[in-house]
Order: sequence, then C-alpha cells, then structure tokens
Amino acid sequence: METVTTDDGVRLWASRSGRGEPLVLCHGGPGLWDMFEDVAALLADTATVVR
Repeated sequence: METVTTDDGVRLWASRSGRGEPLVLCHGGPGLWDMFEDVAALLADTATVVR
C-alpha cells in the first residue's frame, strides 16, 4: 500500500501489484475503496495493476 498526494494536497490510497504493462483500476465511489483486489490478483501475470 502507498499513498499518492494530489496537487491540492489530498492523500489517496493506492496499491501496485503484478508485472507487465500498467493498468489503472479506479473504484466506483464512496465505500468501494478496494473493490478490485480480486481482479488485480487475476491480472498479476499480465499487467502491473495500480488500484
């Protein structure tokens, strides 16, 4: 887990896993902050997933 700081100073949670071409997965809204953990695991051999 890591954090990314936006231009206006807001810190966002992020996770990077896998290897290969980068793929960014963005959640669907409040309360769904890590809905892509299972998808990221499935793509680990194909892409570097940032979620």
